[in-house]
Amino acid sequence: MITLHMNINNDFTLKNYKNLLLETKKIYKFVDFTILEKSVWPKNFAILRHDIDISPENALNIAKLESSVGVKSTFTILLTGQFYNPFEKKYLEIIQQIIGLGHNIGLHFDANLYDIRNKSDLVKALKKELLIIENLLNLKKNIKMFSFHNTSKFTMSCDATKYCGLYNAYCKKLKEKVQYTSDSNGYWIHRSWKELINENHDFIQILTHPEWWNKNKIFPSDFICENTLNNSYKVWYDYCHSLKKGNRVNKSSLSNFKYLFNNNFEPNNLKIIQLWLSGEQVLAFLKIYILFYNNLKKLFFSFITKFASLSKEEKLNFQKKLEFQDYLKSASKIFNKDLEKLFGFNKVFFDDLVSIKGCILNSDIDCKKIKYYFENLLIANSKLLKINKETNLRKSEFAILKNNINSQSIKKWLKMNINTGVRYD
Repeated sequence: MITLHMNINNDFTLKNYKNLLLETKKIYKFVDFTILEKSVWPKNFAILRHDIDISPENALNIAKLESSVGVKSTFTILLTGQFYNPFEKKYLEIIQQIIGLGHNIGLHFDANLYDIRNKSDLVKALKKELLIIENLLNLKKNIKMFSFHNTSKFTMSCDATKYCGLYNAYCKKLKEKVQYTSDSNGYWIHRSWKELINENHDFIQILTHPEWWNKNKIFPSDFICENTLNNSYKVWYDYCHSLKKGNRVNKSSLSNFKYLFNNNFEPNNLKIIQLWLSGEQVLAFLKIYILFYNNLKKLFFSFITKFASLSKEEKLNFQKKLEFQDYLKSASKIFNKDLEKLFGFNKVFFDDLVSIKGCILNSDIDCKKIKYYFENLLIANSKLLKINKETNLRKSEFAILKNNINSQSIKKWLKMNINTGVRYD
């Protein structure tokens, strides 16, 4: 019977990983699967294996951590998974870095993808993938073992020590003589790693899946969603980058995308555009609305710092009282007729933004209108980013800012709002 340890010792942080590694090292000598060659085993050894199902990036973090404390382990590569492609340049480089740190590479084999009816079929399929991984990594005769991915009744019955010349991580000898635990699906099965080493067995095997081990605690499902979202953005970014690098047109249903693509390659904007083009228009609008608000707030308070002598306490009190519409109205007053030069839209648009979010949340807006505001906010946010980076400002842009700021009137207005709580209208 399998025991799931879902609440005990479930600290899957890299800090705790290092602690477990060091505790294990005090008691056991880390060995690889070639230990199966020996007829007599030395006491107190540990086999440490990592099946890379989802995150080669996390695998590299673990490989570096282990290398820093003098531990070598085995990382198995899945050729047929849906979360990463080992043929992709960035993942191939990660695997090469793991090899460069002195770790062993094995094959993570998914028998479910093949029409395997007997052990002879298994050997043929293994041979096929072994040839691929050896050629891919230039590791001929250096892949020594394999592990099954998503084990089944059939694969668990395949318990010979070797198949296709590769040591079997689930062979009978290991199952019978070596105590085992695994963090499959983001929680310990059988027992935790800590419990395993406290049981004082002669031989142990620890299987981890690197995706569960992160700098901070994160639930398994949360990581999967975050990881797949990040990977989809990377694909989108690489697509945009390749077109930009090749001076090619990037066609989109957004009318202002050409401007954004040619003038600003800001990651946050690209992520928000990806949301919009993926059909998440309302979410994309709210995100650009919030991003624009934060950048406008940053700009506004940079003015306060430069042109109004307020104490730290006054600034904090003022920040607490202002809402988004106050920043919009304040920007309208400060920049006046130059709003269009600076942000790409006029005072009417600024005024409309005060009420537009409420319409969005109440589903009281048509698609054409939301698209108009979304596209203009994207451009405005791009320009705000430039303004906030003063070193990148063109002289004409800085002159517009400087000439339209009356430090005395702003200071008077700020003081009035700080002292009375009355907002500008």
